[in-house]
This record gives sequence, C-alpha cells and structure tokens, in this order.
Amino acid sequence: MNYLNNKSEFNIDGAELLINNDLFAPSIHCSYYSVFQSMICVYCSKNGITFEEYSDEAKAHQGSSHNHLIKGFCSLVDDKRASRFLKRKIDDLKASRIKSDYDNFQVDSAFSSRALSKAKELLLEFKNI
Repeated sequence: MNYLNNKSEFNIDGAELLINNDLFAPSIHCSYYSVFQSMICVYCSKNGITFEEYSDEAKAHQGSSHNHLIKGFCSLVDDKRASRFLKRKIDDLKASRIKSDYDNFQVDSAFSSRALSKAKELLLEFKNI
C-alpha cells in the first residue's frame, strides 16, 4: 500500500499548492482523494486484506464504491457515536468535492481552505483507528 499512501500524501500536498496558487476548485478534489486513498489503506490493513481483495470487494458491491468504503471504514470504529461523527465529516468532505467538481458554483479560498482543514483533521484521526 506504499504507493497509495504516497498518493494520499501527494494529494494533500497538492491541495495546499493549488490553494496557494489560487486554484481553489481542483484543491478540493485533491483534499478528498487524499482522504479516500488513506481510508483504503487503513481499511485493508485493519481487515487484513490486500488492495486487490479490496478492489474485488468494491467491484462486487452494488452502488457507489465510495459509499461502500466510507460505510465499511467507519464500521472499524467501535464507538457508534464516534463512528457516526466520523462518517458525517467524511460525507461533508465528499459533498464539497462533488459540489466543486460538478456544480455551477464559484469555489473560493474559504471553501477550499475548509476542505483542506477537514481533510487534514480526518487524516490525523485515521492514525488512531
């Protein structure tokens, strides 16, 4: 999973670089995918599966592979309240990414900076799972 962890780190660094260069909309994409890639790594590690096994699981799942991972990832947290809170934060970041990528919406510095902050918070929380 080293490559995927590296990509996660590159994406969070990329989000910062994009914000610093006033490229706000694509920064949100990078913030979200940094979190998504990190979730895959933690999910596989905690479930004792390979990336290939995870990919097969995600492909076999009907519906969104992102929602499938988020649900499975959050189930790793024993405390149900903490799990719901974590899911809500991930879903908020995902919603920001969708809005930035697909909606006719002006993404500004504040919006992209909030997404980056949320992503960094989540990445730190993942170290405790």
